[in-house]
Amino acid sequence: DWAMAQLGLGNALLGLEESEPGRKLLAEAAQAYAESLTVLSRERTPAEWATAEMNLGNALLGLGELEGLSARLEDAVAAYRQALKVFTRAAEARKWALAQMNLANALASLGDRDPAATSRLEEAIACYGQALEIFTRDTEPLRWAICQMNLGTTLIRLGERKDKRQHWLSAAAAMVPALETFEAEGQAEYADLTRRNLR
Repeated sequence: DWAMAQLGLGNALLGLEESEPGRKLLAEAAQAYAESLTVLSRERTPAEWATAEMNLGNALLGLGELEGLSARLEDAVAAYRQALKVFTRAAEARKWALAQMNLANALASLGDRDPAATSRLEEAIACYGQALEIFTRDTEPLRWAICQMNLGTTLIRLGERKDKRQHWLSAAAAMVPALETFEAEGQAEYADLTRRNLR
């Protein structure tokens, strides 16, 4: 039906954006997901509704980071929180962990924009911790390492604002095994990024 077609269009646009990054595709994807959500409902089609909310969050997060707009990031946070009403740990552990990781990314990005506030960074760290209870080094090494790297980066940012030694030691503890995994998986770009952050 029309709502599912909009959901599919959004997915296609997000997929295209990965190979051709740009604001236009993200904006079109966000619009398609928003359109699908005018028809999909949590009561009638919970899985599709939550998927649309999660992917809307992904598009808004990308837009927020490209445009530097906190409002887009706030909307992404809201979309991920909606998705988490359906993707629970008990029912959909992997999707729940993915939503936690994405929510953490949006919160960390918001925390970057407000030097005075630490609560967003602290909440992001908690969300990464939740995701890492599902994404393990054995089951999903690359996703686990990305989550560890993002956790470490967020700990560094928090350490710049308070308890520097404690947070930076925790950051190193998160990032060193992530670096080892990136190297083992042949992910040179991620490995370089992790090395820069560790320095």
